[in-house]
Amino acid sequence: AVVSTQSTGICSSRLQQLVDWLGIPDDFDGAVEMAQELICKAGFLGSEVAIRESYLQGYLDTLLKVAKQMLALGRVYVCSVDVATVLANLGLPEIMTSVVVAAQNFIC
Repeated sequence: AVVSTQSTGICSSRLQQLVDWLGIPDDFDGAVEMAQELICKAGFLGSEVAIRESYLQGYLDTLLKVAKQMLALGRVYVCSVDVATVLANLGLPEIMTSVVVAAQNFIC
């Protein structure tokens, strides 16, 4: 019963409820929405809720970490360069492009 309640909670919750529940800034709602869609709409449903919640939390943790690294480079700088430059400056692989874009959208 606990598993179905938690799974239903993630998939049936409104976006703002999830943002509040995760305790992250409202500006990251796009990342939460994307993660929610991956989990609930795109069939990214594993056999255990813990796996899905871990994935969502991991993505958000990574997003916040990258945003902090970008802020350390300076807001004006980060907002004036393209994503490829940010990736290079932070030593991130190209697969992190969507995370950098989300963080850049938040920062800028």
